[in-house]
Amino acid sequence: MPMTWTLGFTEYTTVFYPDFIMWLVAKDKVYINFIDPKGQMGMKDFATEQYKEKVAIADKATNPTLPNIEKELKRIHKKDFVLNSFILLRDKSELGKKTIGSVEKG
Repeated sequence: MPMTWTLGFTEYTTVFYPDFIMWLVAKDKVYINFIDPKGQMGMKDFATEQYKEKVAIADKATNPTLPNIEKELKRIHKKDFVLNSFILLRDKSELGKKTIGSVEKG
């Protein structure tokens, strides 16, 4: 039976388990990119009309989740960390054409 490992944000967010994680380790900095390919479903809570946490955390200017984790990692490991979250949408997705946070989608 194969072993499965998961990495998710449960302490900092409601629940976010990205499908892919790309680590780039430089001499003085570590880049961690969370990549989650999606269609249009599951991006928004239609009862509240709010974007789900997996969408909201990508906007570091308005959501403190990733900056807080960066600070904690720096404190523990004494190295700079840059965390990014990317939601990959189909090119015809209406959601991908709207403004999410401070990033204008076109």
